[in-house]
This record gives sequence, C-alpha cells and structure tokens, in this order.
Amino acid sequence: MSGAKGKSRPDHGDVLKFDHGPKSFKTSLGGQQISHYGIYNKEDDKVIHKTGPKRTHLSSGSGKSNKSEVKSESYARVAGRYDSVTIHNRPQESRYSAERVVQNAEAREGETSYNLVSDNCETFARECETGKKESDQVRKVGMALVNAYTGGSA
Repeated sequence: MSGAKGKSRPDHGDVLKFDHGPKSFKTSLGGQQISHYGIYNKEDDKVIHKTGPKRTHLSSGSGKSNKSEVKSESYARVAGRYDSVTIHNRPQESRYSAERVVQNAEAREGETSYNLVSDNCETFARECETGKKESDQVRKVGMALVNAYTGGSA
C-alpha cells in the first residue's frame, strides 16, 4: 500500500482511497483525478464500499451489474483493481470512533442508491466517518468547471 504514512496495512475504520495509474482513462473527470473510496473492516480484512453503475466508468469495476450497491469485499480483491491505496482519514477530532465508522458502513450494506454528485463512494465513506456527506472530488471538479467557465477568475 502506498502513501499510508508508515503503515503497511490499514487500521479498523480507516477511509481508504484507491487510485488508478496516471495514464488510465478512468482517472480523470474535468482534468481532475478520480478516486474510489471505502471503509476498512480489519476484523475480516474487507472493504465496505459503494460501487457506481458501470456505465459511469467511476465504479470500482466490481461485478457485471449496472446498478450501484454498498457491499463488502476482500481488501485484496478491491486493492487489486487499483495501482495505489492510501489511508485518507479526516482529522481524529472530526471523525467517529473506528468501531462506529465500520458499524455505520455495515448498516448501509445492500443500499443501491447512486448519484455522481451527491451519493457516491466518497460521500458514502465520509458520511460513515464523520456523519457529513462530503466529496472533495466533486468540490474540485466543480471548481475546475467554474474556473474554466470564468477564465480562472472564480
């Protein structure tokens, strides 16, 4: 695992960020790197994550269905689909305990809702971690689009 700040494996409740290589067509939207996010469950070495519909090219690539799903898969299986995995937690004072993060994620297994902007893999992971639906990726893409439209004066 790269970029894990000295750790070789994630800890229970960590938010994991999975990235493709820089030349992959799956890596950018509006010129911004697109990553996949999930919650690590150390008890069974699994990642709980929200897959996106395959047609978006932004899913984890897990399965043949066109529908989205929150599911648990082995860490090795999910990580094996990407070039790098990093731990991407919010500061400790703004996140729930590791056990609660995992419980929040497990409670949502089987959900099938998906929206590229407001209900994606990153908003799922952040909501499990902090209680807030946030996506740095959506914010960055939005800012890039505003800057492109305004000539960079936003």
